[in-house]
Amino acid sequence: MNPLKHLAAFATGIAALVSCTSTTTTDTVEPVDYENRVVYSVYLRNYTNPDSAGTFKDLQADLPRLRDLGVDVIHLLPFYTMGEENAKGSPYCIRDYNNVDPRYGTIDDLRELVDSIHAGAMEIWFDWVGNHTAYDHPWVKEHPEWYTERQDFDDVRSVNSENPELRAAMAESMKFWVEECGIDGYRCDFAHGPGRDFWMDIIGQVDPEHKLFWLAEGDEGGIANDWLRAEGGPFDSRYGWTYSEYLYKDANNHRESVTADGFDKALFHMGYPVDRSTFLAYIGSHDIYQGMGDIVSPATQDAIYGDNLKPFTVMTMLAPGIPMVYMGQEINYSKPGGVGIMKDTEAIDWSNVDEDYLALVKELIKLRHTQPALATVEGILVVHPTDNDSVLVFERRNGDNSLLAAINFSYNPVTFTVTSPAVPRNVYTNVFDGSTTALTKPMTLAGKGYAVYTKGSEALDADLYTVGLKLPADADAAVKPTVRIFTEDPLGTGGAIDILPLTEMTAGADGTYTVLLPYLPAFGYTVALSDTPDHTVLRTETVPVSRTYTIGADGEVAVVE
Repeated sequence: MNPLKHLAAFATGIAALVSCTSTTTTDTVEPVDYENRVVYSVYLRNYTNPDSAGTFKDLQADLPRLRDLGVDVIHLLPFYTMGEENAKGSPYCIRDYNNVDPRYGTIDDLRELVDSIHAGAMEIWFDWVGNHTAYDHPWVKEHPEWYTERQDFDDVRSVNSENPELRAAMAESMKFWVEECGIDGYRCDFAHGPGRDFWMDIIGQVDPEHKLFWLAEGDEGGIANDWLRAEGGPFDSRYGWTYSEYLYKDANNHRESVTADGFDKALFHMGYPVDRSTFLAYIGSHDIYQGMGDIVSPATQDAIYGDNLKPFTVMTMLAPGIPMVYMGQEINYSKPGGVGIMKDTEAIDWSNVDEDYLALVKELIKLRHTQPALATVEGILVVHPTDNDSVLVFERRNGDNSLLAAINFSYNPVTFTVTSPAVPRNVYTNVFDGSTTALTKPMTLAGKGYAVYTKGSEALDADLYTVGLKLPADADAAVKPTVRIFTEDPLGTGGAIDILPLTEMTAGADGTYTVLLPYLPAFGYTVALSDTPDHTVLRTETVPVSRTYTIGADGEVAVVE
C-alpha cells in the first residue's frame, strides 16, 4: 500500500468519524474528580495500517477524536523492539526495552505523541513486561543468572525476579521512559508472575514519591487485595479480571432469555469493600478478543456478547472501578475472527461505525465525568431487588448524589417494580429520553433494554436497612454490642468481604441497639453480632430485609417477630 494514500484515507476516515459523532452528545466535559477517569487502550500495529503497522503519528492524528470521545488516559500496548528468536509476533516478546520498534516510528515521534496527549489534557500509560523478555534480548547471553527455568510462555524467557541486579536493570529501563517522555503511569503485564515483592522493589526504585499511576494486570487469584496501596501494596489499581471473565465466559450469553441472577454478584465483586473498588472495568481487551485463540475467543465483541453487548456495556461503564475502552470497541468494529495482535495484516476499519453504539458509549463516558455518584473510590453500590428475575437494577450513591441503572436481560419486554425498601423516593430523569419517573412505580423496559436515571441536587429521600439487637433487661450496661456484616466473595476470589465492617451499635429504647446501612445483598450474607467483649454469634441470612435479633442464654440468635 502507498503510505501516503494510507495516511490520507485514515485522516478522511477519522474526520468522518468525528463529524458523525459530535452531534450525538453534548460537548466533552472534564471529570468531576481526578480519579474518575476513562482509559482507552491502543495497540498501534492493528490501529490503522493493514499492510505494515500503525504509527505514533497515526495515533497523534487521532487524538482530537479520542478527546471528543471523552478519553482521559491512553494506555499504549508495547511498542518496544520485538524479538525474533522463537517469536510468534507478540508485542509482549521484547528484545530491547529502551528502543521503539521502527515500524511505529522513532523515539522523537513518540515524544511528540506524548507531548500532544498532554497538550490535550490527557495522560498516557506505557505497558511494561517485567515477567519475561525475548530469547534474543541481550540479557539472555550477558546475564543468564537473571533468568529462571520456569516457562510461562514458549516464545519468551521468564526472568529470575529474585535477582537484585535484574531488578535494578529493569528499574533503570522503566525510569528511562519516565525521563525521556514524561509518561504518567505504567500498566504492568502479567504482574502476578514476578510477584508482589518484585513490584514493591521495582516501583519503589522507579517512583519513590508515587507520582505515577500503577496498574497491575493479571489473575486476581495472584494479585490479592494487599497488592493495592490501600493495604500497603505498590499498585493503584488492578484488572477486574474475574468480573470480565464472568461476562465473556458466561454460557448464558446467547440463550433466548438471560436472567439477572448472578450479575448482582459480579457487581458486588467490583464494588466491595468501598475503599478497594478500584478495579479496571472492561468488556474488551486484547486478551479477550485478540490473539488468545481458543483460550478466550478469536472474535470481536459483538460475536462474543451477542445481544447482551449493550446491556453489558451499560453495566460495565457504570460499575464501580475505572472503565476501559479497547480500540475499536466504541464503534463496535466487527470482523470475523477479530483483529489478532500477533498478525501484521489486519487493522480496524474506522469508517465502519455503529453510530447507535458509539452514541451509547459517549453518553456513558459523559456520565462518568459528570456524576459524582460514579466516583471511583467514593460512595457505595446498591443492588435493588425487583419482582422480575430478568431485570437488574443497581444504584451508585455518593451522599445525596445518586444514579440508577435498570437492565432487562430478557428478549421480551418487561414491566417490573423495584421491591427494595432502600430505593429512593425522589423523582429521577431518564438520561436517554429526558422523561421523569418515580422509582417506586412500575417501570417498563424493552427486550434487552436499559434505562439510566439521575436525580437533581435535592436531598436523597431513601430509607436504610436496619439491623438491630435487643438485649435483655438485665444486660450489662457497660457492654456496647457490635455487629459485622460480611459475605464470601460471590465470584470466588478475595475471601470474606465486608458489607459493614465491625461497628458499635447505637443504643435505642427498650434495650434495642441498631445500625443502619443502605445495602444487603440478595445472594446472602452473614450477620456477626456480639453482646460480650469476647463472644461473637453468627447468623446467615439469604434475603435483604431489616431485622432485629436477640441472643439467648445459650448463644443462639433469634429474630424478634
